[in-house]
Amino acid sequence: MTINPRQFLNEVDNLSNSSLKRRDDLLSIFQITFENSLEDQLEQITFTAKFIWGLLSVLKSGKENPEIENLVNIKKDLAVNIGKVKEELNHIIEKDALLKFRFEAEYFAMNQASFQSLNELLHDLEWTKKYLNIQKRSKKN
Repeated sequence: MTINPRQFLNEVDNLSNSSLKRRDDLLSIFQITFENSLEDQLEQITFTAKFIWGLLSVLKSGKENPEIENLVNIKKDLAVNIGKVKEELNHIIEKDALLKFRFEAEYFAMNQASFQSLNELLHDLEWTKKYLNIQKRSKKN
């Protein structure tokens, strides 16, 4: 079965109520994924992205709620998983040298702007995971 990357993106965007922030780069990821049969890697990236968003939520709550303990461990988990998602993304984007170069500057540089951009991409990948989960459930029913 051939998946149309643009249609896939539109379906994820519809689910997110048009809240995707990095549509063009997400489309590039989808194109490479579907052209190279890397769906398992996309599944892993989206899982890690969703996990990171959960950790960020706990950290935010922890700052507001002194009862939440282990913030140091949560921060360590966050750092490990950000490294993991970068590695997973690199595995997909290595198929396109120009995209890899741009991702290095846009998302993987060690500065505040890159971290913000990466968070936006992770937001979009989290929506992708939600979409994939809905698709899995609908196939089971």
